[in-house]
Amino acid sequence: MNKRSFHFFVAFIFLIVISLGWLFCQRPGMPALKTMGSIGLLQLAFTCWSWKRLQGNMINPYCLFVVAAYLFTFGQSLLYPFDLVSPQRDLLNSYVLPFSFQDIFNSQLLTLLFLNFMHIGAICALKPASQVSLNSEHPVSSALERPPISHFHQLYGIKLVGWGLFAISFLPFFVKSFTEYGVVKSYGYGAIYEQEVHIGLANINYILSSYFIPSILCLLVAYHTSRRAKFFFLGILLLDIIFTLFIGGRTQAVILASVVLLVQHNLIRPLKWKELLFVGLSAYLFLGLLSVISEVRSNSHRTFSDYFSNTGEVQRFTSPITETFSEMGSSMMPLAATMQLVPQVRSHRYGSTFFYSLTTIIPNLGFWDIHPGKEYATLGDWLQRELQLGYGPGYSIVAEAYLNFGIFGFFFMLLYGFVLARIFRSITPEISKNHPLQFLLVILFCQLGLATVRNSFIAIVRTVFYYLLVVYAGVTILNRHKSKTASKLQ
Repeated sequence: MNKRSFHFFVAFIFLIVISLGWLFCQRPGMPALKTMGSIGLLQLAFTCWSWKRLQGNMINPYCLFVVAAYLFTFGQSLLYPFDLVSPQRDLLNSYVLPFSFQDIFNSQLLTLLFLNFMHIGAICALKPASQVSLNSEHPVSSALERPPISHFHQLYGIKLVGWGLFAISFLPFFVKSFTEYGVVKSYGYGAIYEQEVHIGLANINYILSSYFIPSILCLLVAYHTSRRAKFFFLGILLLDIIFTLFIGGRTQAVILASVVLLVQHNLIRPLKWKELLFVGLSAYLFLGLLSVISEVRSNSHRTFSDYFSNTGEVQRFTSPITETFSEMGSSMMPLAATMQLVPQVRSHRYGSTFFYSLTTIIPNLGFWDIHPGKEYATLGDWLQRELQLGYGPGYSIVAEAYLNFGIFGFFFMLLYGFVLARIFRSITPEISKNHPLQFLLVILFCQLGLATVRNSFIAIVRTVFYYLLVVYAGVTILNRHKSKTASKLQ
């Protein structure tokens, strides 16, 4: 049995165990939920270990994506074996929707099943670590890692595209930031989503501002060998993380912090064990801060001192880390609610949400009052309307797979895992230095698409078309022009 076959075998063992739980546990109670939580912990550990054994690098976007997926779609279940779920966050105690043990148990089974199939798809796309190393030394042997242009020309193109995006996004980004600061300062974080919604060209300021962070990542990759420039651009990213946390936007801050870690380890300099321990301690404190932000961000006229004073209040009742994991794990709610609605009340979509997601590549220039992608593929909004909630519940790729295909959504998750692994497998310290454009595109995909663990497929489509293709096309055109100029000079 070769290495990859062994990982297939273990993954199928998990599938058998999950299927047996589905068949034989007819009246689940808390012991059943704790058992599935323990299986989830083992499956998560196996998934990360499997990637490390097959790919040779655990600090990778795929492992980051997997950990985020488990924390958001299965987070409370991971705490059940230890009785650590915050009572205020427990879905079993939800005052919004009455979830039974059976509802949570069914959601656990489906989540573990779909996430396991996602990893099986990833295993299909992976090469043994030895072959990855060989390809990094001889990139011509691999079509995926073959650079279309020289390393120097790639950095030149990335630099120009980065400065171009910076020039058009700098002012809109700071206008948006100051506007959000004023709104949050006066009315609290929730007021950001109560502002007037602009569509099409009327939303041009927000559209341009969204290119600011991608532009900084472009410049960080282009100047990663320059000590001063590197710290300058890392400082900008750090300031944005702090500002985002202050106004209450936790998800984007966590994603950006994770992307900075990926760039540091895979492009600038691999982290050593002592540094990894420091990162782990920082992550622990960082996650604990998120629960404090959750308590404070609705307050108006708050200051930084409010966050420190509220830390003690949170610790009086529960651990900040437990509170954070409990809140993140409540994102299983969209799946549990969808399983209550479909197919009993609403029918399956049979892939239509993915089709309407693809229509978002067509901007709304006045063709529709509401873009069909927003109307039919923004599933968090759909669930909010169905449940008549006063807030956005979010969604998840697991719930969307079930909404479209029911239990057969595992076929989609199999393909989804295969595609993710094909994209993320190229991120190693060796390959990243030799292929900066490829590394940049994957990092941008991670930064803009990681939120899909608690969103629908529509976020990926917009990420690929409006950001990755813009950067790729810009760099490619500039490099071809430079190559032709160099050839004429020779």
